[in-house]
Amino acid sequence: MATGNASSTLLLPAGERVLLCPRKGGRTYSLRYDEARDLFLFSFPRGLPESLWHPALERLLARYRGKYPMEKKERKRESGDAILLFGKWERVPGLSLMTEKTKERYLERRLREYLARAVPLWAGRMGTRGDRIVKIGPYRSQFGSNNARDGSLAFALTLVHYPGRVIDSVVAHELAHDFRRDHGPLFYQRLLEHFPDYWECRRRLLRRECLEEEQDGTNR
Repeated sequence: MATGNASSTLLLPAGERVLLCPRKGGRTYSLRYDEARDLFLFSFPRGLPESLWHPALERLLARYRGKYPMEKKERKRESGDAILLFGKWERVPGLSLMTEKTKERYLERRLREYLARAVPLWAGRMGTRGDRIVKIGPYRSQFGSNNARDGSLAFALTLVHYPGRVIDSVVAHELAHDFRRDHGPLFYQRLLEHFPDYWECRRRLLRRECLEEEQDGTNR
């Protein structure tokens, strides 16, 4: 796959003729089928490292083929009374007895506590507002969003499993939208000024790498 100005092309798999993921405002990646040229068109942000093209593309292709339940390829995050929180295994007494709704409320509380510190911290560093309404939900299509109308921020509940640095990268990404609403070169220039290892954190999100690097998943 060769770097282009905004997109690269892939040969269409034999017999497949269905439109996938038409581009919508604010989407970082998109994959669509060009019937006239018999090609898939894969769009990605300018400056995206090559190491991130393939995981993003694999997710889109798998979703298109109907083989991608969002949790299927993810590392198991719960075992008995131990759960993966902020990149580390943590014992939570009674976790195995909780209902799914109770677990969700517990995880939301833990993530909200973290974001209550992270959002004002990164807002101060980036020179934007820190007093935000923060929403948390089981979002599947994105890790975060910045509402242009009221400035509220929304974050995916699944972030609670990732290390703090990875969560911070999503916070910084959404706050950077205060300066640029799109995902163009100026947006990433502003973001990388404050968060130079953003692309490494993004790689971990796309590959669902939740554990801290020094852990192997066995020390529970």
